[in-house]
Amino acid sequence: MSCFYRSTLNRTLPLAASLTIVAAAPTQAAPTGIETQGRARFTVITPNLIRLEDSANKSFVDQPSMFAIKRSARFTGYRVKRSGRDLEIDTGVVRLRYTDDGQAFGAANLKASVRQGKGWIEWTPGAANRANLGGPAKTLDGVFGPIQLPDGLISRDGWFQLEDSRGPLLTKDWVETRPRSAGTDWYLFGYGQDYRAAFKSLAAISGEVPMPRRNTLGAWYSRYWAYTSDDFRNLVKEYRDHDFPLDNMVLDMDWHRDGWTGWSWNRKLLPDAEKLLQDLHAENLAVTLNLHPADGVGAHEDAYEPFMRAIGADPATKQTVPFDIGNKQYADALFKEVHRPLEAAGVDFWWLDWQQWNGTKSVPELTNLQWLNYLYYKETGRSGRRGQNFSRWGGWGDHRYPIHFSGDATTDWRMLSFEIPFTSTSSNSGLFFWSHDIGGHAGPRYDETYARWCQFGAMTAALRSHSTNRPDLDRRPWTYPAWSEESMRRSFHLRSELFPYIYSTTRQSSKDTVPMVRPMYIDYAGVEASYHNAQQYLFGDSLLVAPIVSPGVGSSRLGTQQVWFPQGQWFDMFTGERYVAGPAGRNALASADINSFPLFARGGVPIPMQPYTPRMGTAKISKLVVRCYPGEAGKSGRFNLYEDDGLSEGYKTGALATTELTYKREGEVTIVSIAPTQGHFAGQLARRGYSIELPGLVAARTALVDGRSVPVRYDDARGCNIVEVAERDIRQKVEVRLNAATVPDATLRDAAVKSRLSGVLGKAVNSIEASLKDAGNASEENATALLAALNMGVQAHNDAPYLFGGQEKLHWYAPPGAAVRPEFTFGSKNQTVAVDPDGELKLDALGATLAPNEQIVVPGMTKVRAGIGYVGRQWRFERDILQSLGTGKSGTDNENLARRAKAWASSVDNLAVPENAIDGIAGGYPNPHGAEWSSKGEKAGATLALSWEAPVTVGRVLLYDRPNGNDQVTSARLTFDDGSTVEVGACPNDGLTPVELAFAPRQTRRVKIEITGVNATTENSGFAEVAVFPR
Repeated sequence: MSCFYRSTLNRTLPLAASLTIVAAAPTQAAPTGIETQGRARFTVITPNLIRLEDSANKSFVDQPSMFAIKRSARFTGYRVKRSGRDLEIDTGVVRLRYTDDGQAFGAANLKASVRQGKGWIEWTPGAANRANLGGPAKTLDGVFGPIQLPDGLISRDGWFQLEDSRGPLLTKDWVETRPRSAGTDWYLFGYGQDYRAAFKSLAAISGEVPMPRRNTLGAWYSRYWAYTSDDFRNLVKEYRDHDFPLDNMVLDMDWHRDGWTGWSWNRKLLPDAEKLLQDLHAENLAVTLNLHPADGVGAHEDAYEPFMRAIGADPATKQTVPFDIGNKQYADALFKEVHRPLEAAGVDFWWLDWQQWNGTKSVPELTNLQWLNYLYYKETGRSGRRGQNFSRWGGWGDHRYPIHFSGDATTDWRMLSFEIPFTSTSSNSGLFFWSHDIGGHAGPRYDETYARWCQFGAMTAALRSHSTNRPDLDRRPWTYPAWSEESMRRSFHLRSELFPYIYSTTRQSSKDTVPMVRPMYIDYAGVEASYHNAQQYLFGDSLLVAPIVSPGVGSSRLGTQQVWFPQGQWFDMFTGERYVAGPAGRNALASADINSFPLFARGGVPIPMQPYTPRMGTAKISKLVVRCYPGEAGKSGRFNLYEDDGLSEGYKTGALATTELTYKREGEVTIVSIAPTQGHFAGQLARRGYSIELPGLVAARTALVDGRSVPVRYDDARGCNIVEVAERDIRQKVEVRLNAATVPDATLRDAAVKSRLSGVLGKAVNSIEASLKDAGNASEENATALLAALNMGVQAHNDAPYLFGGQEKLHWYAPPGAAVRPEFTFGSKNQTVAVDPDGELKLDALGATLAPNEQIVVPGMTKVRAGIGYVGRQWRFERDILQSLGTGKSGTDNENLARRAKAWASSVDNLAVPENAIDGIAGGYPNPHGAEWSSKGEKAGATLALSWEAPVTVGRVLLYDRPNGNDQVTSARLTFDDGSTVEVGACPNDGLTPVELAFAPRQTRRVKIEITGVNATTENSGFAEVAVFPR
C-alpha cells in the first residue's frame, strides 16, 4: 500500500511502502531463522536473542525500525519441534515454547527458559525484570545526585524483554509511523550471566557501536560565554603556555545572533568567523557549534531565503515556518541550505543541545531527539568521514550515533559521585562513549571537586571541561589555585600519555561490542561483590579506576575510596603498590593526594602509552611506550595496539593497523615482545622508536634488545627500569629481555606511605615510626589523614548497583600486616557492638589482631578507636577517627535524638512524608521524595514537629534544606514545649550543608519547626533532614 503524510507546508510528500504482509510459513525441513505458527512469527537472531511477533491478521513487519536496523541477522543453529499447535525453539541458550491458541501473547501460550550455568531461568510475558541493573537517562539536567535509572539490557534475572511494537520504521530514504495494524513486536534477550553475549546480540539486531572520530576522545574546551574571535585564539595560546593539551574547541550559543535558536554568525563577536575556523584548524583543533533548533529558521538568518525557497515557501512573507524535522523536505533544506555553508567554512560537527520537545510534527511517535541524532550523524558522515554526533541519548538504537552528552550537571560532590556509576551503567544499553560537563555546568565553584572531576574525566571517553555563563565558573585550569591547576595538569597529561591505550580500547568497544567504561559485573558476573561497587569501573580490559568523590583531608587533600579488586595482581599506577586478590576478590581502602587517584593496572599485561603530546587526538605515535607491571611467572599477557587515520570510515574496509604486544615472565627474566605491525592506513608512520617501562622491579644494569646488550635507565622515584629502543621500521619485531627481581611489597608500600605522610605533614618522611610517634596529639583532620596515608580508616559505602536506593554503611579497612583493635566507644566506656555483614562477629571477639584485608561494618557508629602495628613495627596510635550522625546510644552527646522521635507535618506532598526528615539521609527531589519532607503547596507557614515519649535534652539542631534548587527556606523558628524559641537564618540551598544552631541546652518533649520565610521561587517548602543533639 502507499502512505502519505501532510507537512506543515501543506505539501504531500510520498513515502515508501511501510508494511509487508507475510503469510504463515509452512513447516521447514531445516531451520531458516524464521518460524511461523498461527498468528505468531519468531525470528532467531542469535542464540541469545529471539524476535517475537504477534498479529491477529498475520501482518508482520519486515522493514527496519529505529531500533532494529539489521533485519537480515539470523541464527540457524537451533532445533525446532512442532506438535499440532505447539512450537518449540531451542537455541541451546533460550528454549521458547508457544501454543497457537488464537490469542495474543500471554503467560498461557508463551514461555521461555534461559540457561544460566547448569540451571534455567523462566520467562513469560509480563514477568517483572526485578534485578535489572539499569540503563541511561536521557539527561542529567537538574540532577543533584543518584536517581532511579530506566531499565537497560543487563539484568541479574538473566533476560531482558525490549518492546518495539510502536517503534517508527525506516523507509528507503526516510522514516514513518508504524501502521496500527502491526501487532506485537518484542525482542527477548536471554543470556544468563553471559553479559557480553547480550551486547553482541544488541549489535546483531540494532547495529554496531561505531568508532568516534579520534579527536573527540581527546581534550575539549567548552564554556557558555560570549567569547570573541581574539578570545578563542588567545585560549589556544593559553593552553599552550600553561602546558595543557587541547583537541576540540566548542563555540557555545554566542557564536550565533541573539536568541536560543540561531544559524548565523554573530559578527559582533566573531567578525572573521571563517578565518577563525581556519586558524583553529591550523592548530589541529576540531570545531563544534552549539545548536538549539526548536525555533526554526527565522527571517533574520543569513540562509533564510534559500531555505524558504527549498521548501517551496515565499521568503517575502518573512514568516518562520515551524520547526518540523520529521518532514523530509524541511530537513533536507535545513541541512543543505543552512548547515552546509557553515560546514564548508570549517564546522566539523554539531553540538545538538536540545531535547525539550518530544514528538515530531509530521511523524507521530517519532521523537525529535531520536531522529535528529540519526540525521546529524548521517550529515556529518558525508564524503567518507565518520559520522560524529554530540547529543543526548535518544532511546534504544541511539548507540549508533556517538558521542553522547549527559546534560547540564550540577557542580557538587554528589553529582560527581553519581556520574561515575551513571556512565558505567549507561553502557548497559550500548552507550559506550560519553562526554560529560567536567566540573559541572551550574552551581557553586569548588576548586577541589573540579580537580577530582578532571581525574574522572581523564578516564572516560572524553575530557570536556564546561560551565555556564558565570564568571566564577571559568573552567580554564590556570584560573584555579596553583595546587588545583597542577592536579588538573597531571590528569590532562596522563590522558595524553595513555591515549594509545584509550584509542585501542575504543576499537575493542566498537568491534567486540563491550563497554569502554565497564561495570565490574560485566567481566565478573559470577562474583557477588562485582554488583556492589558502583564507585569504580574497568576502563578497558587492563585498568581499574575508582575516582575520589569526597573532600580530602590535610594539607595534601588526601582522599580515600574503597576499592574492590577482582582476581589477579593490580598495581597502583602512581605509587607502584601491589594488590593481590583471589577468586572472590578483595576489598581495600585506597588513598591518594590531590595529584593522584586510585588507578590500577592489571599485572602482566602490556599497556601501550606515548610521551605527552598537546594534540593527542591527531598526533601519530612516533614513539611507543610499553609499560608492563609484573605478572605471574610462566603466564603471558597480550594487548593489541590499534591505529587508523582517526577520521575516515576506512577502518570498516580494512584501512587500519594492529601491533601485538606481549609480556612474559620466566623466573626473574621479563620478556616484552612487539610484533611487526600488520595493516595499512593513510598517513601511517613507517618508523617509530620504543620505550619499554618495567616498574616494580629492582634496578637492572643491562638488558637485551633483539639479543644485543643495551643500557638500562632506572627511575628511582617510580622504581622503574626503562629500556630505550632506537627508531626502526614498524614491520620489524622487537624483543626486550631484562633480568631483575620484583621489589618486595613491603618496600613498595613503605615508599608509598612515606610519600603520602610527607604530603600530610608537609615535610620529608624518612621513618614512618618517628613521624607517627606524636600522632596522638594531631588534630582530628590530620589524625584521619595520617591513617588514610596508611590505607587505614573508615569509609562509607553504598552497595546499590548505581547508588540509587542503597543505604550507606561504614566499613573499617586495614592493609596486610596491620594489627588493629577497633573499639566502639561512647564517651569513655567501650561497648560491645555486632559486626555486619554476617551479623555474628563482635568487635570484642576479634582480640588484639584484625585479619589483614578484613573489613568491619559498624551500623550506627559514632567513634572508632584503633591500635595499629604497621608491617611488624610496633607503635601506638589512639585517636577518635570518625564522628557521624549515627543512632548511637541514648543519653550521649553524639546521639541524633531525631532518629527516635515521632514526626508530624502541616501537609505532605505525595511520598515526602515527615518521617523522611528524620531518617538520617539528607536527600530528596529531584531524586525520589523518599528521603525528604515536602509540604504540599505551602511556603512560609509550613510546619514540622518532633515529639518524644519522655523528656530529652536538646542543645543543638541541624536543618538541611530540600536539595531542589527552586525551593529554599530563608528563615524559620524553633519552638519548645516551654514556649521558648530559637530563630533560624537561611538554609544553604544545596541540600548538602546544614544550618547549625547551638543554644543553651533545655529539656523538652516537643520541638516545632515553623518555616517563616522562603525565596521567591519556592512552591513546596520543607526539609531534607533534621538532626537533634543534646549539645
